[in-house]
Amino acid sequence: MAGLRVSGFRLGIYVFKDVEIVDFAAPHGVFSVARRFDPELEAFLIADAMRPVQAQAGFTVLPNYSFQDRPAMDAFLIPGGFGTRQELHNERLHEFIRSLPNSCLLTSVCTGSWIYGTMGLLDGLAATNRKE
Repeated sequence: MAGLRVSGFRLGIYVFKDVEIVDFAAPHGVFSVARRFDPELEAFLIADAMRPVQAQAGFTVLPNYSFQDRPAMDAFLIPGGFGTRQELHNERLHEFIRSLPNSCLLTSVCTGSWIYGTMGLLDGLAATNRKE
């Protein structure tokens, strides 16, 4: 029996000051390649506001959407990077995450998981990330 094929998937990737470039660019790139097989796959960048975001090493990125105007998504990814230390206390981000529907998968790369942990979303769950 063939597996169920579900077409289309929307991944929102959060970008913030001092985000690690590879942590948001690699997932975005994977979706870009996968679109060759399913054109309904979509990855987009979300920031707290529609303004340029300075990632690590001075790399500047423009988000596609802000918290206020983002489209529906199937998953929300928080990348890692030095900037996660400030994002741990970003109440606007925490409110945004709490506002997402229960059907939205929360995922992260590296230290991005610290934010979910700080919010208590990993309490009682087995979770892992980089050792520091």
